[in-house]
Amino acid sequence: MISVVIPAYNDGKYIGRVLSSIKNQKINNLEIIVVDGGSTDNTVRIAKKYAPIIKQKKRGVSNARNIGANIARGEILYFVDGDTVVKKGTLDELERIFKDASISMASGPIEPLERVNISIKLVFWLSSLSSRISVLIKVPLFIGSNIAVRKSVFSRINGFNESLITSEDLDFSRRAGKFGRTVFSKRLRVMPSARRVIEWGVLRFFLFSVYNLLRFFILGRPVRNYPHISG
Repeated sequence: MISVVIPAYNDGKYIGRVLSSIKNQKINNLEIIVVDGGSTDNTVRIAKKYAPIIKQKKRGVSNARNIGANIARGEILYFVDGDTVVKKGTLDELERIFKDASISMASGPIEPLERVNISIKLVFWLSSLSSRISVLIKVPLFIGSNIAVRKSVFSRINGFNESLITSEDLDFSRRAGKFGRTVFSKRLRVMPSARRVIEWGVLRFFLFSVYNLLRFFILGRPVRNYPHISG
């Protein structure tokens, strides 16, 4: 079984399309878990049409992912976000990949959900390229909206670090990558919303990302202030 874990917070604009994209995948052994972080819009009302909703008492995306993963029944956990559409064939590819017992974790490219200009497309392309290179150098750094991992590995590393506000996905994938082979597959394709890049602008988003990456690697203390966005 594949358990898709989706942290959501005020994703009413996207969540129906996200869940529909997962439900329409051509696999039978599938579980969907939505963990809502206290949405004040119509996220919960829409999501209830597709999957069980778990109400999150503690805030934070790491906590939401851990809650969902801990109740999941699947051997494979697939983390996507409440604004991230899963492209056709992705779950079929996950089934194929994890037939190899040596593989602990997998990811793939991200593409912007919205119609955006070339500079924003480049941001997404660079993020995907970084993930691909990280596998080649055996230090996997995957993006939280597209991470698949064996539940046994998730449990072994105690899930996501809930003390981290940002870079929790990089920290998780780096730790999980120590317990098996990791894969970057072009067929594991998702489309997260580009709303943060659109609202911040490419330059601000790029500078923040580089600064935060340096803090993560050099100081071990990524940024703890990650403002909510309006979109």
